[in-house]
Amino acid sequence: MITVLSDYTVIVQTANKLGAGTDATVKIKVEGTKGIAERNLEGSFEQGDYETFHFSDWDIGYVKGLEIYRGNEGAFPGWDLEYIIIKVVGATDSIFNYHERVRSGWTTLTLSCNDGNVINSQGYCDVADVDECKKPYTCISPAKCENTVGSYKCHCPKGYVLKPGTNNQCQDVNECLRRGPCNYRRSTCQNIPGDYRCNCKAGYRNKDTKTCININECTMGIDSCDKTSSDCIDSDGTFWCRCKKGYYQGANNKLCVAVECGPIVPPASGTFEPARCTQVNSNVFRDKCHLKCHEGYAISDVSQGTLTCGSRGRWEGTVGTCQPVSCPKLPAFSNGGLLPSSCTSSGGKYPNKCSYYCSSGYSLQGGQFRQCQADGTWDGTAPTCTKILAKPWIRCPDHIILDLLPGKSSADVSSVWKEPTSNVEPAQITISPPEISSSYQFPPGTTKVTWTASNVEGSQRCSSYVIIYDKEAPTVANCPQEILEISSGPKAVTWVEPTFRDNVKVTKIDTSHTSGSIFEMGSTYVSYTAEDAARNTAFCKFKVQLKRLECYEPNGPDGGTKQCNEFGGSKFCTVTCNSGSQLYREAASYWQCKKGVWTPNDVIPDCVEASLKDPNTSCQENQFVMNITNVFGTNLYCAKCPTGAYKSSITDCNPCPAGSYNDQQGQLQCTLCPTGTSSLPGAKSALDCKAPCTAGQFSKTGLGPNCQYCPRDSYQDKVQQKSCTPCPNDTHTLSLGAKSLAECGARPKVNRMVPVVANIKEGESVSVVCYASGTPTPSYFWKFLKNIPASFLGSMSQTSIKDGIGVVIGSKLTITGATYENSGLYECRVSNTHGEHTALAQVNVAKVIDIGSGLDEPL
Repeated sequence: MITVLSDYTVIVQTANKLGAGTDATVKIKVEGTKGIAERNLEGSFEQGDYETFHFSDWDIGYVKGLEIYRGNEGAFPGWDLEYIIIKVVGATDSIFNYHERVRSGWTTLTLSCNDGNVINSQGYCDVADVDECKKPYTCISPAKCENTVGSYKCHCPKGYVLKPGTNNQCQDVNECLRRGPCNYRRSTCQNIPGDYRCNCKAGYRNKDTKTCININECTMGIDSCDKTSSDCIDSDGTFWCRCKKGYYQGANNKLCVAVECGPIVPPASGTFEPARCTQVNSNVFRDKCHLKCHEGYAISDVSQGTLTCGSRGRWEGTVGTCQPVSCPKLPAFSNGGLLPSSCTSSGGKYPNKCSYYCSSGYSLQGGQFRQCQADGTWDGTAPTCTKILAKPWIRCPDHIILDLLPGKSSADVSSVWKEPTSNVEPAQITISPPEISSSYQFPPGTTKVTWTASNVEGSQRCSSYVIIYDKEAPTVANCPQEILEISSGPKAVTWVEPTFRDNVKVTKIDTSHTSGSIFEMGSTYVSYTAEDAARNTAFCKFKVQLKRLECYEPNGPDGGTKQCNEFGGSKFCTVTCNSGSQLYREAASYWQCKKGVWTPNDVIPDCVEASLKDPNTSCQENQFVMNITNVFGTNLYCAKCPTGAYKSSITDCNPCPAGSYNDQQGQLQCTLCPTGTSSLPGAKSALDCKAPCTAGQFSKTGLGPNCQYCPRDSYQDKVQQKSCTPCPNDTHTLSLGAKSLAECGARPKVNRMVPVVANIKEGESVSVVCYASGTPTPSYFWKFLKNIPASFLGSMSQTSIKDGIGVVIGSKLTITGATYENSGLYECRVSNTHGEHTALAQVNVAKVIDIGSGLDEPL
């Protein structure tokens, strides 16, 4: 290792004033840019001395700092220093001015420089440089200027060189003149200021400005290959289309042509679609052709008849055949038959016909022939064979007598119902009232049923009676128990009225008293009597008793005692609070009860901790100012709020709100009841927090545990309630504990049918409207009471009838294009959550036959 030494000269100037010199040891510690050197200075250091020291040491770089040490030995250790100069060969002088008395120990001196020199960024003195780069046009763009000590340099950026004969101008280098800067197969070279660019040829793209790479037209989706017929294959600078199965190569390897198939010869009674299928030079690979049979014919096998042009130019699939459409077999013909017999055994094929004939004694009414149509159905409708009629007769069944079943408002007589006997067809027998049938629900009482048999020879009628007895008495709900109230004289007493329900209807309710009547002192019996139309009755009876108020012993006080006595029918109580307590806001200490009334009031307040208030001081934070006035004057106390209350201001306490409590005096707030519980205002304990009554329940306080279900015909949709709301507008509930108004309802009822009987001809249309009421609004359902296939009937549709505010009040059944088979009873059934009701309408459809005059006449 080679040690580099430098020579250092240190000049020390001692102040020129009395007592400035020192006898103590002097050391210096020099800090350079490369290290630190420490030396003892052996000098006289007398007043006004200018002393020079020379030494060599390892190279510490440029001087940037100095510390001086003065010992404390000798007779005169004190020392006044003016400055120290350090000289180093090749560097400017480093001057450390002090001009003060040097204290013992180490002292740091501050560096300063000679005129024309400055402390540079590295902390040592250096020549002050002139930055020529700040002068305009020192270096001409694009040359960049670099300042140097005492001079400057101009640098050309990449792609430029200094212009010959100058030191501050640059000229462009044409890189394209050099050999091979760009790949000539893929690009052309373009010189640009300070650089060059390789411009890519077709099929290539720039990876950067000097490199061109192949474009994969296939993955980028910019190729022209048809994806249906070919796959794109990439190559250097281009691409080609590789043909798929069913295609062959076209021009430039970038086109694939589909293989062709020849024309198809269709089978008898059919053709192929589209039209190109049977044409020359019109079908190519993957084209499909479908067999279409002529009207009245169908393909024999649905899995056949579809052909696809194959990849080898041949049709793939089975041609198939077209067979005549089959019509279903016709139903057996009453009082006649069909020819040929296959019409009823196997049906027919397009376009064959079937012929109807009647047995002896009957005549054919309607068309004789029906033809199998192209859509597989028979045209027209089946005719009928009408018996040559005699004058009608009819015999009615026996009367029906039944009792209503328990809980039912109408009777089902279907098990004992019988139809009359007659010599005419059932369709020629009408019934009155028209809504009556075996499924009709008969009301209590007597219903007369009349049947009429008619034909062209006349008519005959008979009647039977359906007698339904109602032997079920009404029921009573919510009959009050004995009512006991305290009063000093006659008063009005209220109660929840009992409700009566009947399986049919309550027609009359008699009562001895109504809720709110004035009752005399003592006991009075209240009675309700309910009656239905059959004179069945139900009773509700209870006692209302008024008693005079007794003097009970009042509760309290908490925090004190009371002593009570009786004399002459009156009761007296003396109240005493524990030491340090006062009655809350009450000056009295003596309570008296006469005729059930306590004075000064009916509640003895709690004793609260209290002390007389000092006029000059405020009460504590948990106290309020309580004003007590008596015959001796007014006193102010600093008192705590009682249990069940909290401090609301400096002069007042408020009861704890519902849902909270306080079991301690002097509280600033109340404690919330546990989750799922609540309390009445002023609760004093967590035990006062109880579960609230839920929806559908009530109690005297709105809280448990003695919650009761809402009576029938009432509801409650809120929690923590003291009563229930009666159902409005004669609506009822189905059970106890109703939780919403929606549970109040009324059994639906059909109010009227318009018309009850409708008479029309075949082919005409008719509408029947069913009007009903009920809560909630009932749903409507129509039913034709004959089991006839829909294909034999006219079109039937149902629409709602609404009032001016959009409420459904009825339903309209419309029959369009009626047939003779539409004749019969139509049932309208209405239903909601409270029950259902039905009513009937009769529709009579007269047959129309062609009598040869060009006019249709009913038969």
